[in-house]
Amino acid sequence: AAPATSAPAAASAPAADTGPSTETREFTLSWEEKDMFFEVVDRKMKELMADLGWSDPAELERAVPFFDPDPHVVDSSGSRVEGPMMLFADDPSGFPLTFRFKLPRRKVESTEPSPDEKEAEHVEEAKEEEVDAAEEAEAEGEPAEAKSESPEPPEAPKRTPQECLQQLLDTPGLTLVFAHPRPKSVQLHESFGATGKACWKRVKVPGDYAEFEFSTDGDGGDKPDKRWGVLALAMPATSDDDSMQEKVDSFLGKWVEELRRATGSMESPTVERDAWDEARLRALCARHGWEFEWMTEDGERRRRAHEQWDVLKLSTPALPADTAEPDGTSGTP
Repeated sequence: AAPATSAPAAASAPAADTGPSTETREFTLSWEEKDMFFEVVDRKMKELMADLGWSDPAELERAVPFFDPDPHVVDSSGSRVEGPMMLFADDPSGFPLTFRFKLPRRKVESTEPSPDEKEAEHVEEAKEEEVDAAEEAEAEGEPAEAKSESPEPPEAPKRTPQECLQQLLDTPGLTLVFAHPRPKSVQLHESFGATGKACWKRVKVPGDYAEFEFSTDGDGGDKPDKRWGVLALAMPATSDDDSMQEKVDSFLGKWVEELRRATGSMESPTVERDAWDEARLRALCARHGWEFEWMTEDGERRRRAHEQWDVLKLSTPALPADTAEPDGTSGTP
């Protein structure tokens, strides 16, 4: 009997999956770009993701769950800083800011087939060749049938994204779920201090929702109801009218005036009569130390005559007395 021989099966162990390689990427934010923080960061993050082979953050989270990008921000001197505090401060000395991340590069899947796949392809091709040869042998001598070409279906009309969205909304039994790109709130602006400070300025808020929070640290002494006050007005971001600022100032001026009138005066109120009768005149004279006297027509004439007489007495000096005897008293012809 011939000895049984067996061919050793060579099976190569699959390479260990080490996962995607991690790279440190960064982008800078200048002082001029900080007012459009969200738009600039979104655009630059998309560029980084596309360069690493990812289409969006959701694809990265599905491929590498629980990945920590270790984000941090450094200023122009290279010191690590708090990004939000630098963004909302009015000091450009720390700019440009550098945002650094650790991001994985997407693995490029190999398109070259394995040896087993190549062998399976050869077997499949051989079977197809055998089937084709059998069909050709059976079809010899039979008349060729006329082939009719079926018309191509017409192309569907192109629809706009709004039409596609409306079709989804009109579909019964379908629920659309939207994910907010930034579910956590971010502070956009902070102001404090007296009226007229530079921090009290117009702030543009992206989106259609904003939360305002007012707080006080206790300034104001023993009058807590007068410690602080804030007046804020929210307007649509599309209001580009040049006269909008004048309209807002006029509205706020009227608002403050109405509030002042509604608050009233802190002094005790006094009620006075409109007519100047004797009692009111006597009270006025007594208050200022004046002499009260009714002014009639005869009384006014006498008062003016006395005033003129007093003036004449003061301005005309008295003549000396004449001691000579009158003429004709001596008896001389």
